[in-house]
Amino acid sequence: KRDEWAHVFLIASLIHFGGVIFYGMFASGEKQPWAEPTQTSTTNDDASTSTTNATNKRMKIKLEKRYYFLEKFKI
Repeated sequence: KRDEWAHVFLIASLIHFGGVIFYGMFASGEKQPWAEPTQTSTTNDDASTSTTNATNKRMKIKLEKRYYFLEKFKI
């Protein structure tokens, strides 16, 4: 039984390191054209600004609650 698991982990590690080697050989750090941001209009849309502000406020509240929890329980 232990021998069977050793084979499973050996195969899994070979697959993993095969992927690492493949990535190392073929990956590049060049910025691709599709990663460039598209041009947007420069008009200030009040609706999108208020939506963004509301979203930012919700995120701030979530973070404050999370930090309170972490402080309270010393995590």
